[in-house]
Amino acid sequence: MACNDFMTIFILPFKYFRFEENGGAWHEGVVTAKDAADTLVKANPGGSKYTGWTRSYYQIDSPENYAEFNYFHRHVHDTIFMKDKGGEGSLPNAAGERNVNRNVAGRNQGMQFLTRGDYYEMTVRFYVEQNDLNEAVKKTVTRTISVRVNSIDLHLYDNQIGMLTITTEMKPGDEVSYDDFLRYNDVARRVYPPFLSERDNGIICKSYQTGPLKSEKKLLPSSVVLSHASDEKKDIPEDFPSLRLPDDFPYLSDVVKGLLKPLECNNRDAKKYSSNIYYTPATDDRMFIVSYCRDDVRSSIMQSAGSSYPYKTSEDWYRFIFVDGGDASVQNDEMMKDLIKSHTYARWANYGTFFGMSRYSFVVLCGTDQYGGFHNILKQHMKSMYYQIALMGLFQRCMLIKLAEDVDRLSERLQKEDIKVLAKESSNLRRDYISFINKYWHVEVTPQEQGIEMYSQFMSILALDRLYDEVHREIEELEEYVDNKIEFDTNQLGFETNNEVARITRYGLPLMLIALVFSVWQTLNGATSYYVEPIKCFVPGWFFVFLQLAAAAIAFVLIWCLLVWYMKRTRDKNKTDKDKNRTRICQRR
Repeated sequence: MACNDFMTIFILPFKYFRFEENGGAWHEGVVTAKDAADTLVKANPGGSKYTGWTRSYYQIDSPENYAEFNYFHRHVHDTIFMKDKGGEGSLPNAAGERNVNRNVAGRNQGMQFLTRGDYYEMTVRFYVEQNDLNEAVKKTVTRTISVRVNSIDLHLYDNQIGMLTITTEMKPGDEVSYDDFLRYNDVARRVYPPFLSERDNGIICKSYQTGPLKSEKKLLPSSVVLSHASDEKKDIPEDFPSLRLPDDFPYLSDVVKGLLKPLECNNRDAKKYSSNIYYTPATDDRMFIVSYCRDDVRSSIMQSAGSSYPYKTSEDWYRFIFVDGGDASVQNDEMMKDLIKSHTYARWANYGTFFGMSRYSFVVLCGTDQYGGFHNILKQHMKSMYYQIALMGLFQRCMLIKLAEDVDRLSERLQKEDIKVLAKESSNLRRDYISFINKYWHVEVTPQEQGIEMYSQFMSILALDRLYDEVHREIEELEEYVDNKIEFDTNQLGFETNNEVARITRYGLPLMLIALVFSVWQTLNGATSYYVEPIKCFVPGWFFVFLQLAAAAIAFVLIWCLLVWYMKRTRDKNKTDKDKNRTRICQRR
């Protein structure tokens, strides 16, 4: 049976960077979100969203944006909305006046939001298994789904994490079965082959002979074409050709590479010495999906049946949540039941509306509301509020993974490079971590009861708390090692300095005493008294000897005390700075 309607947003998290040379080795360097955005916008010759990437500023200019803006806590706006230039979309002050210099949706100078509207359609061809009526084996047949592309957007965060999103929607009047819809979600999200099985002289082949599906056919589409609105020559096709290893590794879909030009995919041909900005997927071969499906038949079947809820054992619902385009990826009834329970938000089950969340999806299945049109409101909410919740959770996960990778890379260099150089990078890593938890780590994002529950469940499914604790521990251990190493080196330096002081004292003190004795001897062998003009009287010579001895003793004590005070102050300052950082993080946690 056909779905009544569906909408799917594909989200690709990626890291972007420039290569920097340090100590003869190339590392991923820093690029600001503004630099990356400027690079993309400057590559758009027409300056319009219909010719390429353009900046888009959030405006309170529609009922949908008004609802989305008020759904979230004010401190969350800085995370999800790009600052406004002001004008008609800006919020009024207490006097009802509009300030053209005021930001609408936050003061986030780091996040850049870009959009483009030059592609209008995506066509996906894929393989499905079909029982042959005359034979006992299954046949492989090709299906095609053509969907409308509503928007293509790009979120660039100041932590060098980006989110490419493609919003697709079923065309009015089309008929797409529920199974084909699930298959579309599964194959269209693939950006590169997860693994390769058939080998022939190093060439990875895809065989399309009739018969049971091979692994490549199950996982990858036959082809994906992103159609340009005005110029067929600018269409972006991808058919996942045969690969030759290792020359074609890593491989990434031409759809992604075409949309992100002039940013370049990091591969074997990357020119590390250039000023190009490179990117690489932040997770794996699968894009995250935010998906809405209106299916009256399945919604009705999954509703309450007496005291039980059929959705709890529904394989169709499980496949939607976990983006399984073929058979369910779990073949254990009890385990399937447990997974459905923990990954379903069932507040509206009696109305036939079911939300599902996994590490790769945020989905909803509902039926048609004949009276209030609630299904249309729900569809809009999936494009706005729930889309933003999915982005926040996904960004936090990607950022924590990136921080963990940064710790690993820095740890590998500990035995090879100067600890003072690594201390600076460790400090920068700590700075990025503190900036992330203060700016982007949100335990609650909305005052709405349902939103609080869903966000909490989503964070639990993504295992963000566990990942947070692990990254926190790794950064603490790295910083502690670096601090101890520097302290050890400082102590060694202090020990060597003390030896130098002792050596100087050993040889310098006798020389100083000889000079002092010589000066005293000269004084004593001189006149027995000296006339001092300011006081207009004679002073005995032994008084000047006393002054010389006292001045030498005072100078020696002052210099020694100053040296001891400086060394103690340096140690205390390092310890205080370290304790402040730890206290600040614990309070935020």
